[in-house]
Order: sequence, then C-alpha cells, then structure tokens
Amino acid sequence: MMLRVNNWELLIVSGLLILIFITRQSGNLPGALIRSIDLAISIAVLGFALHSGRARRGAIRVHVGIAASAVVLSLIGLITDIDAIQRSAGAVTAYLIAASTFLILRVVMRQRRVTGDTLFGVVAAYLAIGVLFAMIYTIIARWSPDSFEPPQPVIDGQTDLFYFSFITLAGLGYGDIAPASDLVRVLAPLEAILGIILLAGLVGRIVGLQVAQTTERNSQEHVDTITRAIENLDTDRNASDK
Repeated sequence: MMLRVNNWELLIVSGLLILIFITRQSGNLPGALIRSIDLAISIAVLGFALHSGRARRGAIRVHVGIAASAVVLSLIGLITDIDAIQRSAGAVTAYLIAASTFLILRVVMRQRRVTGDTLFGVVAAYLAIGVLFAMIYTIIARWSPDSFEPPQPVIDGQTDLFYFSFITLAGLGYGDIAPASDLVRVLAPLEAILGIILLAGLVGRIVGLQVAQTTERNSQEHVDTITRAIENLDTDRNASDK
C-alpha cells in the first residue's frame, strides 16, 4: 500500500535534478564518478516519481528491472572502460529520467486542488525535461562531437550540453553553442517548444484549479449563509408559536 503523497517528495526530486546539473557542470570530478552520480540520482528520482504517481506494482517491477540493468551496465562500463557499454548505460539512465518526467506530469495533471505537490511538480517536470534533453545531447555528442558548434567532445563525462539544454528549454538561445547536425536541429527546437507548452499548459492548469477552488469556496459560503438564515427563521417561527 502506497503512503500518502506529501509535499516534500517532488521538492526533493527538484533538488536532485538540480544536483545532476551542478555535477555535470563541475569540472573537478572524474567522469566515472559523474556517471555514477547521474545514475544514482536518476534512480532516486524515478523512485520518488513512482511513489508520487501511485504507480502499479507491475510498472514498479518493470522499472526496477530497468534500473537494475542500468546499474549492471554502469558497473561493466567502469570495469572494462568500453565506450559502447558506457553509452548504453547513459541511454538507460536517460530513459529513467524520461519515465520520471511522464510520472511527474501525470501527478500534476491529476491534481484537483492547488497544493504544494502541484507547484513542486511543475518545477520538477520542467527540470526533468531539461536534464532529459541534456542526456540525449550528451549521447549524441559521444557518437558525433561535430553535431554541435563548436564541437562538444565528451571527455571524462564533462560537456557544456547541460547548459545548452537549459538555455534552449528557457528559450534564451545565447548562441555560444549551436546545433550543427540535422538531428540536433530537430531536437533543440522541439525542446524549446516543449518548454513553452509546459509552462503555458501547467501554469494555466494551476490558475484554472485556483479559480475553481475560489468559486467552490464562495459557493459553499453562500450555501452556508442561506442555511443559517433558514435555520434562524425556523428558530424565530418556533419561538413565535410558543
């Protein structure tokens, strides 16, 4: 039986996603440690997302299996230092973030009232999309550094592609890193569009829920006022009859 969702879960998810960004942008950590931190945080994010989303046991088992495969691939990659295995582990880690994003969005869209979960869920979903695309860009750069201008070689797990992802998601587009391949030229605008849709759609959802809550509260207050007035009339009528 799942525990009741509390406001801290999705806030913790937001913090973990920010930690992934900070870790990737740090130039002082070895690549193996960065990949390990990415995987550990991604599994933690997925766990919180599954719990918050009230996922069914079958879905939990499937994702536990996928997370376990990511751990195995990561360990093999660390031991053998085979680039193809490291890429595969990175791809599975990106899937974990993608699944988490879907689950978080489902939590937000199922909310019927504006709560801390709703607000933290919007932030977590936004950050998750930025991290997801950053991981996808990193996988692409591992295969073809020339997909970006200037080229983005993935050395010791370090790239500027997390930075590129978030400025694209926010619609800033500074231009210091630009798409150079057809695939990235498709993905980057898609990420920017998703960022706009996400903010507009989820903020609109929150505003709509807040308006509905206010209307419901006002209606209930009017009903309570009328009920009290009727009760007072009945009381006065009974007193007059006596």
